[in-house]
Amino acid sequence: LSPKSAQVQGVYDFVVDTLGASKIATLTELDTSSLFSGARDNLEILGASADGGEPTLAVEDYTYSGILEPSEQLTMIRSALGKLKKSGVRVWAPNGYAEGTRRVLKEARKLGMCDAGYQILMFSGVFDCILANPKCPSADGAVVETDEDLLYCMRGSVSFFQLSKDGALYEGVSGRIGARMGIPPEDVSVWAYTLYESVYLYAPRDRASE
Repeated sequence: LSPKSAQVQGVYDFVVDTLGASKIATLTELDTSSLFSGARDNLEILGASADGGEPTLAVEDYTYSGILEPSEQLTMIRSALGKLKKSGVRVWAPNGYAEGTRRVLKEARKLGMCDAGYQILMFSGVFDCILANPKCPSADGAVVETDEDLLYCMRGSVSFFQLSKDGALYEGVSGRIGARMGIPPEDVSVWAYTLYESVYLYAPRDRASE
């Protein structure tokens, strides 16, 4: 993603113009922050004032560790969420791998941070892993998510990634990817579409059709 991409601009417009927010917060899995910083950084770039004045959108960061034992990680998540809630920021993003993000959302539900008045953004494109499907099973090995806390928090959240495999944008794409991988089109992972789009957008023009 880049600051000029339609996905980033669309989320920025939604946060600033529709929600009227001037600040967002992230709760990032510290040990993987470099993997998931793109969307966060690009929103900050869009929000920066060209003349160095007050930004139209500022980003406040909170962290937790992804290499701790689950009980220790949970303590760190609870502390960070408490600080985030106390800050008064109401637009926030859990930012990390699915397993940690699941814990974050479950704790956020207890604190009312998935309720009306809050808006959750999903930076890292882990929707499928959180809600679980055969291509990206949940942390407990289930294929279909039934956890009411997770489902509650995911409803109304905003992602940078299109998750469906239908519509004009993807017509014919699943067949081409499937042929390349030697699998039926219906078995192509949703994540493969993001990879396909990246290659298509950035490959040399004379090779993009390959």
